[in-house]
Amino acid sequence: MHAGEVVYHYLKFQSLVCYYFHVCCTQFFLYESHLDKEMQQKSQEN
Repeated sequence: MHAGEVVYHYLKFQSLVCYYFHVCCTQFFLYESHLDKEMQQKSQEN
């Protein structure tokens, strides 16, 4: 393998990692906001 291939695979791997990281953050953010809404509804009921 020469340098060009190494760089290509490295960038491909990095973009995958960034993609999954972004997906996880988005899921976590949506989950958090969902919890916040539930908490607000419960506090309004009391």
